[in-house]
Amino acid sequence: MSCASPASAHARPAGTRSAAKREIPALGIACYILGLQLTIIRYNTRLALRTRGEGPIHDLRVAIRRFRTALRLFKPFLRETPADRVSRQLQTMNRRLGPIRDAQVWSGFLTEGNPAGDAAHSPGWQRCLRLASKSRLARERTITGILASPRHRSLLRQAARLVRVDIPRVQRSRNNAGGRQFLATALLKTLDRLPRSYEAALSENIEAAHRFRRRCRRARYLAEFATPALGHTADKLARRLKDVADALGDRHDAEVQLERLAVCGGAPDELVQIVKGRRREARRRFDKAWKRLFAPRFRKTVRETLKSRNGGSE
Repeated sequence: MSCASPASAHARPAGTRSAAKREIPALGIACYILGLQLTIIRYNTRLALRTRGEGPIHDLRVAIRRFRTALRLFKPFLRETPADRVSRQLQTMNRRLGPIRDAQVWSGFLTEGNPAGDAAHSPGWQRCLRLASKSRLARERTITGILASPRHRSLLRQAARLVRVDIPRVQRSRNNAGGRQFLATALLKTLDRLPRSYEAALSENIEAAHRFRRRCRRARYLAEFATPALGHTADKLARRLKDVADALGDRHDAEVQLERLAVCGGAPDELVQIVKGRRREARRRFDKAWKRLFAPRFRKTVRETLKSRNGGSE
């Protein structure tokens, strides 16, 4: 299957409306999803090297996470060694890009996104802004070393081989499962597991909360992957999962920012209270989004739809 253009970086990452009308093998869907995300990774790699802006790094990290989620999803059909190797290297890449993204978000908030009025002109606020800007510039200087390195180019070649050679070769040699049934079954299992780790979302342990956020994010990507095959219900589920994941992401950002303020020294109380307020608002949005996601009527509709798509089996 051919890849979509990089301009679709913000589009849902799989398929067309006609895909829902015919049964496509699971590996065919895997090839399409991975090919699209690889295109987005390449596009935003070039963009980040040219502009060093906030958007390309964010989109690059999202595409890497989607690529890894698809590898995890379709692992039963893939050759284990190349898929695991690419996934591990992409994870390392995203971890290296994470601090750059955090520095960009924090600097951008202090510069543009604050509601503090005159407090933003206080010496303490300006000191935090100078430190944030210095950290952002230092982090952004590492972008070229990361994304233009032979290691990154080699990683992209390995990912391309996986999509263009390894998966088609496996697909020709195996009678793999129908994609619609496979996606419906995977989505049902993922949704059933989410409530079991709900307590982690409320935890004061940042790492436990972060693990729960990753689970929600992967569930969202899976629902988006499944939308062309499973239709409107999967699309609605993906949007509700996005609301949950976004709220958790904003809470995580606020936690990271409070840690920065704690080591900054001399941060104005107004700034601390603004960030704490953002954390409270993110928690409120999460509670609302979680209730909508698991509202009894909606949950029943989702389960009935997914069961009908996977032949009525659990």
